[in-house]
Parts: sequence; structure tokens; C-alpha cells
Amino acid sequence: MKERCSKQHRIGEVCGRKFFDTDDTTTVSDDCRLCQDIKVKTNRLRKEEENIRRWKQEGDRFKSSIAKAEGVRRELMDLIQDMESRRMIRQYQASNPHRPAAEPVPDMAANIMLGWDDTDGRPAVRQVQIADMEDAAYIPGNSAVVGRAGGNLMWRSPEAHASSRVQRPSDIFSFGVVCIYVLTKRVIFAVGDKEAQEPEDKQAIVLQCQLSYFSDVDSLVGLLQYLGDSPWIHVFTMLAEGLNEQCPRAPPFALWKDIDPEFKDLVGGMTNIDPRRRITASEALSHPWFADMA
Repeated sequence: MKERCSKQHRIGEVCGRKFFDTDDTTTVSDDCRLCQDIKVKTNRLRKEEENIRRWKQEGDRFKSSIAKAEGVRRELMDLIQDMESRRMIRQYQASNPHRPAAEPVPDMAANIMLGWDDTDGRPAVRQVQIADMEDAAYIPGNSAVVGRAGGNLMWRSPEAHASSRVQRPSDIFSFGVVCIYVLTKRVIFAVGDKEAQEPEDKQAIVLQCQLSYFSDVDSLVGLLQYLGDSPWIHVFTMLAEGLNEQCPRAPPFALWKDIDPEFKDLVGGMTNIDPRRRITASEALSHPWFADMA
């Protein structure tokens, strides 16, 4: 049925009214262009992941196709993460028009956002927010996530690499690594393609760096005990034994130069290799390094 204008019978007269067919309507999505792009990229990502899974079942027949698809997958994940961050910024600005905008920290994990302003030429952080909750979970009480290497390779705790029990101490370790980045502008566990091509090789480099920067004999023994009967015990043992005269360990974080001793003490407590010896969030906030911060 067509909706009709009362002036339709007058020849040459235009009322400006728009006509539409009420029996043939199409619902238009309210999603913004950015949201639509995220959906398109996410669907393509799922397709690539399905292709990779299917090709791997065929053995080595599609080795080159798998390698190409893995590259596309990484690019899509980076694009989606970037778009998700921009969407969060828009949502934050729309709901908080009078507050400083939350912005991703440059060159850092794009799901960590800071709300800050510049007072007297000195940046002041007003809010810290995790933007991407897709890979997050609330863990009640003494529960733990087990059997999954969650999180990004560059920020993941040792026990998370081993798919062992991931609890609040794992978050403390990751936040300690973030603190190092904020102060030094160094992503200390970043591994470029020139250093290693395969994910397993990159992971081995990251774990060896973790042992170099944050471990001693007691903390390593504590980590191995924490892992229980996990096969990763042999991995960590082998990596630790590989730090010798032929392959010396990198300078421990406690010995890094040009860094505030109190900051090193704080981060050292957060990044202890043994999860049971890490400080809690409350203990971190009570540390002298935070004494002059509101």
C-alpha cells in the first residue's frame, strides 16, 4: 500500500513529502561505519582461521598457504584491535563530553587506554581503562584459568605461557611489564621477524628474556614447583641451563641503569618469576614509589 499525499491531484504542485511503500520496507542497521568494518574484518578473520585449521589437517600439503594465511590473520587481528580501540574512544567521548579523552598509549597494546590531561606542562593520568574485553574473564576467589595461553606474547606471564594456573598474580606480572614500557618506552619482550619466524621460536626468546630479567635460583625453583607436573618444567629448565658463558643472560632488571631504584624495587616485586612471591595490587599501590601520587 502506498502512502499518498493530499496535494497529489494538483498538477505541478510539489509538497515535498516523501513517499514510501509501507508493504516493502527494509531495516537499516544502526551500526556506524567503524562497527561495520569491524564485523567485515572479523568475518574474514574467522574464515582465515577456518582455512588454517582445515589445511593443517592435510599435513604438509598446504604449507605455503598456511604461512600466507597466518600473515593475513596477524594483519587482520592488528586491524581489528586498532578499530576496537578507536570505537572505544568514540564511545567514551560521546558519553563523557566534558572529560579528557581516553587514548591508546602509542606503540603499546592498543587495549590499554589512558585518560589524561596536561596540567602545568606535566601529564597527569586521570583514568586507566581496558578497552578490549574480548579475551578477558573474571576469576572469582581462588579459582584459576588453566590450559590456555591467554593474552599477547609480549605481555604474558611465565605461567600463562605454560598454560598453567592463571590468577591475579599473572595480571600483576603483565602490568609490571607495562610499567616498564611507560617509563622506558621499551617493549622488552618484543621479538621481530628478523630474530625468529616461527611462533615457537619467538616464545622461546621471550621466555629466555623473562628468565634473564626477573629470575634468580629461588624464584625459578618456585616457578617450577608452581607448574607441578607440567611438561613446561623441562622447557624452563632447558632455557635456564642455556644461559651460560656461550649465551650469557641479559642484565637483570634490578641492575638496569638510569632507572629510579624505587621503581625497580616496585616492578621487581610485580615481575617475580614465582607467581606466589609477587606483590598484590594493594601492596603495589602502597609502595613508596606511588607515595607522591594522588
